[in-house]
Amino acid sequence: MAECKYKPKHFQLYELVPREVHATVPHHILWGCWKWEVLWTADQLWEIYGGPVIINDWWWKGPHQYRGWRPQKPPPGEKWAEWTQHAWWNALDMTFKNVTAERVRQDIIRNEYPEAFQHIRCIEVGVPWLHFDCRNYDGLLVVAP
Repeated sequence: MAECKYKPKHFQLYELVPREVHATVPHHILWGCWKWEVLWTADQLWEIYGGPVIINDWWWKGPHQYRGWRPQKPPPGEKWAEWTQHAWWNALDMTFKNVTAERVRQDIIRNEYPEAFQHIRCIEVGVPWLHFDCRNYDGLLVVAP
């Protein structure tokens, strides 16, 4: 079995996928689906801003299970845009304990940490979490919900 190009240091698979997917899909397959740039960037953000950083928290009985990978079509009771980068294993929504999402967004816009931010191609504004993705785009796209 081939190894993944990158596995994060600061995040476990259950923080990146929904409960049902974690329980039913072999983990080596799930790791192989992720874009390595997303996982690497998540670790960079954790190292710059400190932990804990919350993506999914269902493992600890929290409410979030779709802030990493999510299906293209929302399940009953959920709502999100179709054609989301999350469905392509290419996006994360993160909440930081020690810094606001707005501060991180402003740092990304100013490119405060060029090496760490090099793969971020899109951020979402107007939300209390940091959405970033690594889509095929030249520059930084800033979108609103």
